[in-house]
Amino acid sequence: MNKYMYMALAASVTMLSACSNDDDLAGGSNGGNVDIDNTPVEIVLGDAGLTRAAIHGDGNLEKMGIFCLAKVKQEINSGAADINWFDGNPTHWSACIMNNVAATKQGGKISWLEADKHYFYPISQFYSYNFYGYYPYDEQIDTTTVNRAVVNYTIDGSQDIIWGKATSSEPYAYSAKYFRENAGAAKPKLSLEHLLTRLTFTILPDETGADNGVSAAGMTVQKVYVKDVPANLALIVASRDEEGILSAEEGVLIPCELNLTDLYLKDADGTELNPVSLVEGEAAVGESLLLYPAEKYLLAVDFTHANFPGEILKTECWLELKDAAGAFEKGKSYNVKLTVHGPKEITMEAELQDWVEGDGIDIEL
Repeated sequence: MNKYMYMALAASVTMLSACSNDDDLAGGSNGGNVDIDNTPVEIVLGDAGLTRAAIHGDGNLEKMGIFCLAKVKQEINSGAADINWFDGNPTHWSACIMNNVAATKQGGKISWLEADKHYFYPISQFYSYNFYGYYPYDEQIDTTTVNRAVVNYTIDGSQDIIWGKATSSEPYAYSAKYFRENAGAAKPKLSLEHLLTRLTFTILPDETGADNGVSAAGMTVQKVYVKDVPANLALIVASRDEEGILSAEEGVLIPCELNLTDLYLKDADGTELNPVSLVEGEAAVGESLLLYPAEKYLLAVDFTHANFPGEILKTECWLELKDAAGAFEKGKSYNVKLTVHGPKEITMEAELQDWVEGDGIDIEL
């Protein structure tokens, strides 16, 4: 559900580590405990959907990143090497089957951008696997920590950040053995979610208390921006310790609080906001602002008025949730409705008091 905020505004006022991306069809043996069925099983992802779709757009993603990473050792081959995703050891190739593979999402279908490329589950049954997806894609994802993948972003308010995971608690899922024994099993499905808060804006004039001849309809919105918010964000795509997957850390955004900046509302094509006149009444402003979730935001708006060419009228207001204490949430879109009054020009009067006769002073020299 969208939450509507009402505000009365006065216009006066890091390199990839080694990890196999090859079509590894043959796995090594481990004490003879290998699956005797050597039929290759290709990795194919099932439908992927966003848990909260954007208000605008069809949910398609032109370029996203995919990982297939070992989750646990399988019981039939428990003597397999300890899981190390990105340590560069060629004997650990089966811990990381897909390393930041570029893919596209059309509707619910995930396809590799390199259309002729194929990926296969290891024939030898070492591990079960999880799949991870994230957007936007970054070639320089940080895998310098053996069992952690991190993407570093610098946002400008117009980009979405999306993350998702496909996992299963069923025995041997996901692996070649699982799909051989479960012919009708569903393919891994990424459950994707938006990690930022989305703000959309509408604006309308209010003539209450307007100065004579100075209408709120004469206002034009020039800029809408949120001040002092983090623009550098680190997304933990996948993380694991010796005990297993640290699910509390996966899919988490970590902001850099040392580099705060102002983020500006843009138009749908990502370009600078086209000024919006209020002469025809209520209007939508820009596309949306995507921000790191916070308890409140300091919103600023710059206006001009037809009666005062060249003058910039500024206002600021804290943007907070009305109904209950709490923070703006990731994956939620909030519409901010701005009610604007015409400018109140500063005028002054002065009155100089007359001289007042004081007592006389007599002096003999």
